[in-house]
Amino acid sequence: MLRRLAGGAALVLAAITLSGCTQPMPEVSEPAPTTTSTSQPPPTTEQAQSTFEAFYAAVDAQFAAGVASADALSEHATSDLAERWAGFIREDLAAGQVSRGVLEVTAIEAEEVVVDGIRVRLCTDGRNIVTTDPQGLRIPPSGLVAWSAEFEDSDSGLLLANLQPLQDQSICGL
Repeated sequence: MLRRLAGGAALVLAAITLSGCTQPMPEVSEPAPTTTSTSQPPPTTEQAQSTFEAFYAAVDAQFAAGVASADALSEHATSDLAERWAGFIREDLAAGQVSRGVLEVTAIEAEEVVVDGIRVRLCTDGRNIVTTDPQGLRIPPSGLVAWSAEFEDSDSGLLLANLQPLQDQSICGL
């Protein structure tokens, strides 16, 4: 899946197997909102992190069940992103890849905050994820990976709208 985005099989599997963050919330920095509204406050990095973790928990649940459904992902993502990722999951499952473990968010910072959305940079640690190829051989974990993530506010809450790995790994302290 992320092979198309970043070119690494370990990154692919690490990115799609988050089952929730059990670590304390990382420190976050919040820039001032770029727009204001009297009806609702702009989203926060805490909300973005919660949505990110819930999305990957849904992805991990699909790997555990051996099925892929955009409907299950659309609770935490836009319909376009949910459809694309359900396709990635189907491809990985069909190829016989298995991943289990927790992807940990180690850092998050807002890049742009507006009333109806937020763009963040975040760092994830995939060292606790165990991934095997179709022959049962273990694939090395991805380690620290930097991401750019965009979220849109909806009636049901914040939705993940875009997710791309970053070349600039500074958010991860690299």
